[in-house]
Amino acid sequence: MPNLRYRRLGYVALNVTDRARSIAFQRETMGLELVPGSEESAGVSLLTSGTSSCDLAFYDGDAPAMRRIAFEMEDEGFLELAHAHLQQLGIPVWTVPDAERAAFGQQAAFRFREPSCGLTVELYSPAAAASLPAFRRTFTNIARLGHAVVSVTDLSSFVRFFLDELNFRVSDYIGECAFLRCFPNVYHHSFAVVPGSENRLQHVNFMVDHLDDIGRSIYRLKHQEVPVVYGPGRHPPSGSVFLYFTDPDGFTFEFSSGMEEFPEVDPRAARHLPFVPESFDYWGSEPAAAFGAVGKFAALDGAEDPAGSLH
Repeated sequence: MPNLRYRRLGYVALNVTDRARSIAFQRETMGLELVPGSEESAGVSLLTSGTSSCDLAFYDGDAPAMRRIAFEMEDEGFLELAHAHLQQLGIPVWTVPDAERAAFGQQAAFRFREPSCGLTVELYSPAAAASLPAFRRTFTNIARLGHAVVSVTDLSSFVRFFLDELNFRVSDYIGECAFLRCFPNVYHHSFAVVPGSENRLQHVNFMVDHLDDIGRSIYRLKHQEVPVVYGPGRHPPSGSVFLYFTDPDGFTFEFSSGMEEFPEVDPRAARHLPFVPESFDYWGSEPAAAFGAVGKFAALDGAEDPAGSLH
């Protein structure tokens, strides 16, 4: 396994059924802002919390779906190392179109399909001159895009690929559920995987500054009649206080505050917690049926067909 090093979870790309409606939700409820110009140049709407060049990317789709997940490498050398390793494994990779790389502020980028469940993954290095959009942090006080969680049918193969081939590390297990961090990112998990009957997104998380930011969001969501589908509560593995809710397409989003951080050297060993409700929430809340119910992995379409651009 190559010694790959990552900076962070870069962004999550979603197919949405009404882009204007989804953008309005992100701005008015989540507190993100639209990055100007990306629709015209690359046909994608980029949303940012002001702490990165892009946190969410919206594309038009007939049904809500998870289009891809992207991770930022520490530098272009590690990106090239990952590219070479995937080629050695016989996994097809394809380059990101120039217009998209420019819109996302990337120096270099490629995509591939995870072999067991078909999730499209992008790895990239940022452009040297890339700068954050000139947005102020809004009413949500988002500190960063925190993590994404997916549900897959072949969990053991999926997790093993990220651990053995992409140099992710595991922080904890709840039953089979695996909480992963893209090494050496310090946060308890930047990606997590749970077993499911289909391959789909479970939720996307944004970390906020303070517990009060979650408290305020509860009443904002109530006032806007946004369904809360889990919480508030506190996750035993990471220690985070959480609140989950759904957007107009049914995607599940999370605000959380507080998360265990891991040192690069000599981190604690992963714990194996039992698959019981108490391992997911100290406080005893239970998820609604709508929690994590929307977001099947998208099939490649004509705009993202790697044919002809394989390396």
